[in-house]
Amino acid sequence: WGDFKDEYTMGTGFMGKVVKFRVKTKMKKFKELTEPHIFRISKDVLGLPPPDIKKVMIDLSPKEASVYKQMLEESIYKCKKFRVTAQLAVTLVIKLQQITSGFIKDDDGEAYSLARRSSKQKALAKLLRKAGTQVIVFTKYKHEIALVTEVCQEVGLTYGVVKGKSKEVNSLIEDFKSGGFDVLVSNIKKGGVGLNIQTCWYMIYYSLGYSFIDFDQSLSRTHRRGQTHQVFVKILIARNTIDEYIYTVLKAKGRVAKNLMTHFERSRRQWLKVNPKQKPPRKKPRRKNPSSRRRQPIKRNSNSR
Repeated sequence: WGDFKDEYTMGTGFMGKVVKFRVKTKMKKFKELTEPHIFRISKDVLGLPPPDIKKVMIDLSPKEASVYKQMLEESIYKCKKFRVTAQLAVTLVIKLQQITSGFIKDDDGEAYSLARRSSKQKALAKLLRKAGTQVIVFTKYKHEIALVTEVCQEVGLTYGVVKGKSKEVNSLIEDFKSGGFDVLVSNIKKGGVGLNIQTCWYMIYYSLGYSFIDFDQSLSRTHRRGQTHQVFVKILIARNTIDEYIYTVLKAKGRVAKNLMTHFERSRRQWLKVNPKQKPPRKKPRRKNPSSRRRQPIKRNSNSR
């Protein structure tokens, strides 16, 4: 590391963090040395079958449906009366989605369950009983983790929650991979990146967010290199609610991302056919305008006036 730091960097910060790489000749040499060893492995090349993703449609209870309808009417009224901002729209969507998950928050941020067992909790209990293997349950909201753990206790399954620092999370994951407990519960952002859980092939999404990146990354925790089974995914969706719309938006974003990757790969192959002995062109870094450089102050002779 010392030789590399002296050769290719202009200094390091706290705990050896690289502050800045050297430019031009040094970086050119660095790219030439590393480029032959950098490659991307797609799931198609690995021979992994696509995950079996299925929706589990849920009908809200009469009480949940009544609260949801009231909140929806209030949301429509606010949108008509007030100027619709991004913050207002997100707040209304969050409240509607939380009701479909079986709870609601007051103005102080305190969460209250709408029933002893919500419709989603009952559907989750059925899936856990039929799973017959280890399960990963992803949630979006913090209170949903408590609802999921309640179901695990009711069904009689052991569980672990992804929380805390990296060392604690890594220790929990290793315990799960070795069969230490049955259900791994995690927030979709907290446990959706950097974890390798190929020993599990059954996943349940208690709720979804609008981010396709978060969904795809969390799905890749099990559907990745080293997986020996087909991955089964169940998504809990309340019928005729915001859940269906969010799922539709995620699918549309997934199609856009797939089409873009297909376009880039097709363009690369076409370029290589025309220029078989050359590397694909790369965008040149934009040069700074010399006139925008900070001017140095003019030093005046103390004797001159």
